[in-house]
Amino acid sequence: MALSRHFGASRAFSGASKSVLQRLKLSSPEDIVEKDPSYSKWRQTPYSVGVQLSLGSIYAFSVFNAPLSTALGVVAPAAADWTISQILPVFGCAVSFFGVAAAGLGRIGFFERKGPRFCCLLGASFQLGGFLLGGLGVHLHSMPLLYFGYGVLGGLAMGIAYVPAVAVLLKWFPKQKGLASGIAVLGYGAGGLVAVPAATRLLDKFRSAPELFAAGNSEAITTFTKNGKLFASLPGSDSITEVVYASAADLSTNFPELVEGYYTVGTGSSGAAETLATMGVGYAILMGASALQFRLPMVKKPDPATTPSTEASSELDIEKEKSTTAVAVVPNVDSGVVWKTPQFWLLWTGVGLNCSASYVILSTGKTLMSETFGSALPEMVTAAFAATFVSMLSIGNLSGRVLFSSVSDRLGRKPTFTLLWGSAVPLYLSIPFAVHWVVDAPSLMPLAMFYSSCILIVSGFGATAATFPAYISDLFGSKNVAAIHGQLLSVLIPAGYLGPMTASFLRERAVNASISDLASRVSPEAFQKAFGAGIDNLDELVQAKVVTIQRLVEISPGTVVDPSPFIYDSTMMVMAGMHVVALGCNLFVRPVDKRFHEVETNVIEAEISPKIEPKEVSPKETTLSAEKEPAI
Repeated sequence: MALSRHFGASRAFSGASKSVLQRLKLSSPEDIVEKDPSYSKWRQTPYSVGVQLSLGSIYAFSVFNAPLSTALGVVAPAAADWTISQILPVFGCAVSFFGVAAAGLGRIGFFERKGPRFCCLLGASFQLGGFLLGGLGVHLHSMPLLYFGYGVLGGLAMGIAYVPAVAVLLKWFPKQKGLASGIAVLGYGAGGLVAVPAATRLLDKFRSAPELFAAGNSEAITTFTKNGKLFASLPGSDSITEVVYASAADLSTNFPELVEGYYTVGTGSSGAAETLATMGVGYAILMGASALQFRLPMVKKPDPATTPSTEASSELDIEKEKSTTAVAVVPNVDSGVVWKTPQFWLLWTGVGLNCSASYVILSTGKTLMSETFGSALPEMVTAAFAATFVSMLSIGNLSGRVLFSSVSDRLGRKPTFTLLWGSAVPLYLSIPFAVHWVVDAPSLMPLAMFYSSCILIVSGFGATAATFPAYISDLFGSKNVAAIHGQLLSVLIPAGYLGPMTASFLRERAVNASISDLASRVSPEAFQKAFGAGIDNLDELVQAKVVTIQRLVEISPGTVVDPSPFIYDSTMMVMAGMHVVALGCNLFVRPVDKRFHEVETNVIEAEISPKIEPKEVSPKETTLSAEKEPAI
């Protein structure tokens, strides 16, 4: 009897679930087919943009670098606070799982079977869970929770919802696929533009100052390090308290009203946890409301009385293609054998290196600007200026995606990639040049060079993403673009980690080298007086974040150049080297060998030029066929 009640409850739950799915029209894509012939296709554009704006928020990630690295200390990093080197790979984790979901689900036909409404609602739930778990991870100071929430679930949300949100517009605009793809790309690229001011305001709202333990000029307190942490005690008291020391420079950004001194760890809030949770709820509402409005156009069946026969149509198509002298058919390559071609791996490697290097700029944005130019131009490079820089990077990403889609049609795909990846080499090298320039002679010219170089780098990244599917069509034919694009997107999995982790490693190595060099110049007496411990305890004090580059510069004898702006020099040189390799991969691309071509009937044979870029395929034909698979 109990068993029958159990099965009865199961059937009731199953029935209720089916009822909910039917009411929300989630059972099948056919449920959301719009049968009203007067329905305007333009009504679907804001819903696609709404989903993409939410997903594109990842490009504002660098706004969280500073709050996450001071989650416990608030005014300055505490010993247990995460370092920038630990935080940057969170961005890479999200990008990697974006690639996992987009490539994996696309390969098994999940998007087509479930439809845009179901996929984007599922993506909204992952987005909500990712941001909430990420915020909880910050609140509990759990790095695994932050990685699993923002990194894994947030990345899966992008992979699940991105492609369907673009594909729905492509179905509504079958004769204007370039326009449809461009509208969706605008939404994704503009995600950072919306997220940066939103996150900045929320951080300001939720940020709260920690408790002052003792003013900096107080000589009565006793400080010491234990297990890598800085502790302090008051005279006559047996209790000890973990503290951080905040200098005037530390306080100037967010707490200018506070006095320099020692602050109790864990008594304030950087606002990161609350901001992530709030943004997660907001994005989930926006994505969910947009997804529930998705509709698919009704497929018009051809009229037998007015539609020519297949044989006649084929003959007309053949005659049309023969009369079009500018068109040469690119033989198709099956998605099952494409990985055997060298062209596949050359593209995979080149695009992967371009993405890896670009992710360094995107993931460090605000931190990069503050650390390189903040000390040389303090009145100009404020926290607000650095946040605006992140917004400008989003504009660069957006403009590259929009502009180069049409430029590559005229210039050719291979020359376009040669231009994009070749120009990135001097652009990356110009960044350390501009930094050294501004340190030697502070002015706005090196800042302008740095600013424009970073924007152009990110613009090239956006252009690569937008023209990538068309390049695939040029090489492997238009028939299997979607499947081959999905396989090539697997490069995001290693690329998401390679760039941020390389930058983290090189930055940390440069910081440690600078601290060791500065410490060697400070007298033992000055070091003891400043930090309450001998120089032989340097490693422990660095671990406790008591000894920093800024504090060593303050107590160094004579005039010492602050090495903080130079900690990204080696990173930028390595990123330039990555683009040299990427450029080499592109230059080695040649037409695919005939032995990999599919054997098809009714295909017009055309002589393929050794140069595959401008002459092999009509730009219009290539672009339209490639846009069937959205660029990521």
